[in-house]
Amino acid sequence: MEDLRELVYLIDQLQHRQPKAKGLSLEKGSIMYKLHAGIAKSKFSTDEEAERYLYPEGGGGGGKYRKLKSLFRERLLAAVIALDVESSDLTDYQKAYYRCHRQWLIVKILVAHNAHNAALVLANKILAQTQQYELTLLAMDISSYLRFHHGLRGGENKKFEELHAVFHQQKKIYEVENEAEERYTLLMASYVNRKAADSRIAALASEYYQQLEPWLQSYDSYRLHLYGRLLGLVRFSALQLYEQTLLYCTDCIDFFRQKQYFAKVPLQIFSYQKLICHLQLQQFEEAEAAFAYSIQFLEEGTFNWFKQQELRVQLYYHTAQYGEGSALISTIVSHPRFQFQPENVKEIWRIFEAYAAFLEEIGKTEGRQNGQFKLSKFVNETPIFSKDKSGLNIAILIIRFLHLLQQQKYNRLLDDMDSIQQYNYRYLKGQNTARSFIFIKFLLQIANSQFDKKEINQKIFRLQDELTQIRANFDRQDYELEIIPYEALWEMVVEMLP
Repeated sequence: MEDLRELVYLIDQLQHRQPKAKGLSLEKGSIMYKLHAGIAKSKFSTDEEAERYLYPEGGGGGGKYRKLKSLFRERLLAAVIALDVESSDLTDYQKAYYRCHRQWLIVKILVAHNAHNAALVLANKILAQTQQYELTLLAMDISSYLRFHHGLRGGENKKFEELHAVFHQQKKIYEVENEAEERYTLLMASYVNRKAADSRIAALASEYYQQLEPWLQSYDSYRLHLYGRLLGLVRFSALQLYEQTLLYCTDCIDFFRQKQYFAKVPLQIFSYQKLICHLQLQQFEEAEAAFAYSIQFLEEGTFNWFKQQELRVQLYYHTAQYGEGSALISTIVSHPRFQFQPENVKEIWRIFEAYAAFLEEIGKTEGRQNGQFKLSKFVNETPIFSKDKSGLNIAILIIRFLHLLQQQKYNRLLDDMDSIQQYNYRYLKGQNTARSFIFIKFLLQIANSQFDKKEINQKIFRLQDELTQIRANFDRQDYELEIIPYEALWEMVVEMLP
């Protein structure tokens, strides 16, 4: 069912942007029309629900529904091919990508039916486009076909030699592109779920980047430079060296701007990283400008669009625009594409929802931002001492503590004190989590002082200076760990104390 829901959303979205395009056409009132409407309007989300809805009298018996579902999937996939990308708002590169792959499919069908003359004309036409837009694998396939034709069928030696040279040039580029992609994939496989800085990741990224550097100097390939420069980026970002990252991203953006076509993806990636750096360095005006620049590269509802919106929430919360941040959170989790995001992305937004609910509880925002989210349920059901010892668990631990404090559930807080203290000293004493370590010590003093505000303020006086000093070196901190600045969060805590 998940694949059908995603296809329905995609087709409806594309047809909305291209009203004259011949995409999915279903007879109104038909059983397939009802299936489409039910998925589009979220009337059901599982096969069992769909079968009961479409066959209320029974008799679907599994067999009829399975056949209907299979035919519907075929119609959806055919509609994807039929959509007219030329009239859409895609970039020239994206249009060329779809056009060349679609026409290459036609060439292969023509060859299968022995229509070689028609296939040859079309193949020659799209070969030039694949080279222009650096579609290396496709250029390699097409030049291989044309080389075969002119070498064995046409008898044109000069043409064969030209295409033979094109094939080997594209083959070499494809090989180095794959090397770059493989190294980047290996690196990310061990890095993607980690939230704390890691010198080992940076060292491995530097090693891989040095291996690729001679090829980066020799070839201008889009795909090679995309993955190679991403490896170069991790050398700095894994160590949270944000000023160096800013300079590096600017250089990468300059490179991809010089392409003959609009290189949307790398421009989006490196402008996104610049936004992160400005946030980390508390350059909030620059962050606003970076967000406005980078959001233009993103299509609403895509994975990267959701990641960009995470930074927007951070920008709101770090500039005390709590109402705007909470309203954005509510909008994002209600987006129809949110359900298709990976679980680690959904987890971040659930934590955001928890902070939004807490801000509402203490009167920092007005009105219900998300009536379906229950902070008490989140606190009770979310484990805080699990895999990621220095990542998002910090944000979860803190919001759990704050909620229990706001609810005046002091006995539960006292029960948690030993576990929190052990967690803090065991996992958060590193340089990259220093602010979190100190802030949790703030929270521990609340229970140690029996919730007496005067005594708490006396005990944390020295700690406040430490927190301020580390703020001056905030470029070593991870923005995701500190959803609301700890100074602002502590002011809210003091207001809650009896």
